[in-house]
Amino acid sequence: MMLSMMLSMARSSTFALVLISLRLYAQSPGLQIVMDTAQPEAALAILEKGGDARNADWQRVFTSEGYVRLKRREESMARSFTDSDFKKFLLTREMRAQTLSLRAILDDWKQASLQQAAALAFAYLPPNATIHATIYPVIKPAANSFVFETGSNPAIFLYLDPHRSQAKFINTVAHELHHIGFATSCPPPALESKWSALPIPIRDLHRWIGAYGEGFAMLAAAGGVTADPQPADRDEWKEEMDHFNEELSSQNQFFVQILEGKITDSVGINDKMATYFGNQGLWYAVGWRMAVTIEEVFGRDRLIQAMCSHDSLFATYNQAAKNHNRNAASKLALWSEKLVQGISMAQSP
Repeated sequence: MMLSMMLSMARSSTFALVLISLRLYAQSPGLQIVMDTAQPEAALAILEKGGDARNADWQRVFTSEGYVRLKRREESMARSFTDSDFKKFLLTREMRAQTLSLRAILDDWKQASLQQAAALAFAYLPPNATIHATIYPVIKPAANSFVFETGSNPAIFLYLDPHRSQAKFINTVAHELHHIGFATSCPPPALESKWSALPIPIRDLHRWIGAYGEGFAMLAAAGGVTADPQPADRDEWKEEMDHFNEELSSQNQFFVQILEGKITDSVGINDKMATYFGNQGLWYAVGWRMAVTIEEVFGRDRLIQAMCSHDSLFATYNQAAKNHNRNAASKLALWSEKLVQGISMAQSP
């Protein structure tokens, strides 16, 4: 009843006189998620007035928690983000034309089950993992979504996209919640001290191995090994899977060159590693295929253990892939023993 009254107020003229910060909660042991919609509610109130807004209307946007944190994030990355620029963006003809579709998708997202998204994430996390996060749907110029301040006050910013269904919203939230929960329990704290004794290029390699967590989070968000991880981008995903063996072999060669000291430029290493992201690049595709293979052969607990321990990930995948290859017509590529042994030795006490 209270929620219905608040939503009704949001659509009435009295909303212009009342400050409402709608925050939807999901809480249970180890879980605290808040979805804060104050920023898009305030921005939509201006759009719904046809741009005929008073200073108080704009102040509701500029003082909303989502806007304040978004602005801080952009400034931390040396990107210009001013109140005047946001005003110009919001009052464009294009944004006014999207008013009804933006209102519809925001209302749709507010009905999504945060508990469902969290359950998907927790299913692929160690028992001691916790998830505390604030989700901010935001109306903004850049059409990207991201996490922010994961080490102190985790936030998930989601671009309010009229074409992103409630199901896709839950998938995206589950993916990001998995990252946040994973960081609370993996890797083991002792790993940091091991890293400090390694040469910088090899330390870079170990740090980047954690990016396979993108594929792991895809598996969690999809809901298991039999689920479609990319229902919206099937053609691109099929192409990635068709070239899995080539992609793994390419990464293997690069990683071995780092271990052997043939590539020592830390900036160059990081630049190359960054290219493996893309829309759904190698960190996603190779990571997902490795995770699925390990779970299919050894089970989910073994998968979680392997993802939490960089020194065993490649070895565990190789064991699972060899098992798979015994009876499969299509063989999976393996990591070289030189890489498997090099990673393990580098992380030994």
